[in-house]
Amino acid sequence: MHADDLFSLLYTLITGHAALSSVITGVFEEPPAEQKGPYVVLGDFQQTGGRLLNDSERTGVLTLHIWSSYKGRKEVLQVAGLVDEALEENGFLFEDLEVFQDDESGWKHGVSTYKVYYRR
Repeated sequence: MHADDLFSLLYTLITGHAALSSVITGVFEEPPAEQKGPYVVLGDFQQTGGRLLNDSERTGVLTLHIWSSYKGRKEVLQVAGLVDEALEENGFLFEDLEVFQDDESGWKHGVSTYKVYYRR
């Protein structure tokens, strides 16, 4: 699997999760300027060696950004929980979630990090 395949899988898992799709307005690499929230942005990606000595495995660390105009953390946390459901049942391991309450845009911004092991 290549990094592009991993992002395609990530996009498919998020957009194919019915409960998550009913809450968010889209999944983007670059959202349109006037996109209504909440939405998810596919962020940074880091690939390193995996756990296997024969070098056939890779570790991918993915960052997802959740954007919400809701005046509180509730919507970001709801979306993050649904993203967890969509990804964890497919081998992605939750690493971290940070919610920024006072983003300069006035929106709430959640940053989730996931790890996945895959064959190259």
